[in-house]
Amino acid sequence: MRKQSLLPFFFSLILIFTSCTDNRLNVMLDKMTAAETAPAESDILPLGLHFGMTMEEFNDCLSKQEGDIVKRAGGNFYYYNLKLSTGTFKCYLFPEFWDEKDSLSLVTLSFRSRTNEFVSSKNIPKLLKGLQEKYKSLDGGNCFIGDKDRHCIDFNYWIDKNAVILFEDESDVALFGRESYDISLSFFDANKRSASGQVLFLRDVLSGVYSGERNGSNTNDSKVVYNNAWDGSVRQVKKYIVSTLYYPDSYESMEWGEVTPIDGGFQVYHKYKAKNALGATVVESHTYTLDSKGRIYSVE
Repeated sequence: MRKQSLLPFFFSLILIFTSCTDNRLNVMLDKMTAAETAPAESDILPLGLHFGMTMEEFNDCLSKQEGDIVKRAGGNFYYYNLKLSTGTFKCYLFPEFWDEKDSLSLVTLSFRSRTNEFVSSKNIPKLLKGLQEKYKSLDGGNCFIGDKDRHCIDFNYWIDKNAVILFEDESDVALFGRESYDISLSFFDANKRSASGQVLFLRDVLSGVYSGERNGSNTNDSKVVYNNAWDGSVRQVKKYIVSTLYYPDSYESMEWGEVTPIDGGFQVYHKYKAKNALGATVVESHTYTLDSKGRIYSVE
């Protein structure tokens, strides 16, 4: 989980990696940061949900509405048909709670991820247009992080008092394989969870994917991609995997193959287990292909 403490650490990285060319990133971060001290008054959440409710209250609220619009999928996950002016879009709806009191601080609508493909690539513009119309009265904007020529994440955002609504479009991650990207809409209680911290976290991940370890520390001088002498891991692959997980802390390495040089780059096999979007632990095994600079461009 990406907590508010990430913000100070990653703020210093803003000028390192290519991003919005007209300062839109800084504008977005400023607005998100301002929401962190705004009064806790927003009622923008869907289905009558509100920040601060307990897990029991959350499930009770949605169970009373089960039908065509919302249906329990298991645990705290629900199928939800989001109705917009441009159509109805199916998604997973799931919460995150902040503290020992189980206060609701984040609600995410997942339209596409490693575990679902509710919204096809061709319907993403229609989904975004509907969201823009729905939240047009709110202060907001758009931005991207990454490199438009290679890989980036597009953001559209809206601010309502202490709520930050963040639409994340990773469809340009297609070079990593179709299962690797997310299309999601998240509602942050900025008083408790930092949306700006998440954006900067993702920004640093993209920077690492494309440039490897920029400062050259803990690297092998003769190779860009190599197995760590201690545990056999490959830093670029591990960093990429963790960035794709719903529960990054659940990642557990099971097996690393040896890095194999190929024409123009490297390949390495890796087997690991982690929690999926439903909270179930699954085992994944893939072969990762990296170019000569350590940039992942294929996952099989």
